[in-house]
Amino acid sequence: MARNERAGRDSARSSTPPWSQLRTSYLTVYNLLFAALWASVGIRAAIFAPGGKHVLFEALEPHARWVQTLTLIEVVHAAVGKHIFRVSQMTY
Repeated sequence: MARNERAGRDSARSSTPPWSQLRTSYLTVYNLLFAALWASVGIRAAIFAPGGKHVLFEALEPHARWVQTLTLIEVVHAAVGKHIFRVSQMTY
């Protein structure tokens, strides 16, 4: 009986569409990348904060601006996400 249950789970797992695995991989890489980028902003802020707000701004502004600019991909996700990613109707 346990063998039949395991076979059922394995067949359900293998029936996952390939695009679903691709989607999961993409979202994992995307989230890890942006977590690392924002962590780098936070680390730079901690390093330059003792120098005062002007030093902090000079050191952080270009880096933070690029991270925020890259975040524009969220607009693309919002535009095509409902077709690619499963989302709740409450997020529309």
